[in-house]
Amino acid sequence: MNNRVTLICESFLPERTAGSNRALSIINTLLLSDYQVTVCFLMPLGCASQDYIFPNELKCFTNLKLIPVTRKIYNKSNLLFRLMNETMQAKKLISKSLEVDSDTIIISTPMLMLLPVAAWYLKNAKVHTILEVRDLIWRYYEFKTGLLSYLISEVLTKISIYSINKFDDVVTVTHSQREWLVSKTKTNVIAIENGIDLNTLQKLSTVNKGALLDDSIIYAGSIGYPQNISTLVEAVYLLQNKGVIIRLTIVGNGPEFDKVSELIEKRKLLNARVIPAVKFEQLSEEYSNHKILYGQLRNIPSLETAVPTKVFEYLAMSKPIIFGLKGEAKDILLKFEGVVVVEPDKPQELAEAILKQISNNVFKGNNYNQLHSNYLRENLISKYKDLIC
Repeated sequence: MNNRVTLICESFLPERTAGSNRALSIINTLLLSDYQVTVCFLMPLGCASQDYIFPNELKCFTNLKLIPVTRKIYNKSNLLFRLMNETMQAKKLISKSLEVDSDTIIISTPMLMLLPVAAWYLKNAKVHTILEVRDLIWRYYEFKTGLLSYLISEVLTKISIYSINKFDDVVTVTHSQREWLVSKTKTNVIAIENGIDLNTLQKLSTVNKGALLDDSIIYAGSIGYPQNISTLVEAVYLLQNKGVIIRLTIVGNGPEFDKVSELIEKRKLLNARVIPAVKFEQLSEEYSNHKILYGQLRNIPSLETAVPTKVFEYLAMSKPIIFGLKGEAKDILLKFEGVVVVEPDKPQELAEAILKQISNNVFKGNNYNQLHSNYLRENLISKYKDLIC
């Protein structure tokens, strides 16, 4: 058995992101099966690699090596600077990974330039290469208008497809992503679905269900163009104009953080706040103090292939949920209780859904068993061992 595995990813513990949580599930599965595992990852912004503290929850494993790489701060809103800096950071990750003897190297995106850089530097490496595609990020310029955006989208897509074909195996986290890649590439592509890890499921399932809470709604996650959180602000504003005051909390980071904050001030919302991302324990308290959970992905074809981890985290709490999205994620959500799915980017429709969920004082659903049976990440990730062996 080839039992030396290196995982290269953008983030890892102590950061709690969608990527780091999935990476943790992958390495836990491999470590418990006696693989020798190395993880190369970027440190949180502002933190140096020499200051990294080995996570307590992983100290029991003697077959694990962690290699943190200092992350350089740059302006993500400038595409040129982003591509240049991501290329340099990706090169650092690959260089560090090649200092370790491996039988298999797993590259986990969606860091945009990690894909082509890894394909280039690993092309002559005598290792089994697996690419994990968590997002078709190179397609995101499809949503922008103009000749330049079209050309950028075409170039990024061609580079990405060329790079994908250099890997031995490709893993996607949704079936629709797999279908798209199968139609464009020649490599072996399998879907290992997203889900929720047991520890997170158990913790979130204890969150206060909120039947007696005030009229409140919370969004927690990235605050960027794909999420278009301004839709939520506008919906709350429409309700306020009708005399319905909603307590609104938005938690997260992203390029549109300031834009959303300014819109709240402009609309003079009476009970709204935007706060930076917080640790899991504090976020759980925020969830407990709100009645409705909200999420959205813009009405863009490339986003219809995505199933955000937020879908499963929200479902674990068995609270009333509103999601504005389409595609595979919508199909999953509609299998569960207490969920209202609306058209994305439609404030009026969202406002009506908020009123509906506010009155949902009888919802006593429990999605725990369905999540545990069908979407437990540990069970899904075990398919990785079949690829590596």
